[in-house]
Amino acid sequence: MTTRKNYPRLRNGKLEGKGSFFIPHIIDEENKVVWIRITSSITAMGMSAFKKDYFPNYECKIPTKEYWEDLKKKHGYKE
Repeated sequence: MTTRKNYPRLRNGKLEGKGSFFIPHIIDEENKVVWIRITSSITAMGMSAFKKDYFPNYECKIPTKEYWEDLKKKHGYKE
């Protein structure tokens, strides 16, 4: 079992705690993939650092706008 000391916690519909990950994202536990909605190329270049801190055992992917909408429906994500 992996330990997630900085794993974000969802409480009352909001991310809380010291380890809150503030960028919109969807976690696919089954496939060990984190889909992260990024609209800035500068942020996209820094994703490897975020991945190491927040999701060390997961693969991070950046979806297109259309695929992000499909993922939101599939996983029941609300912004």
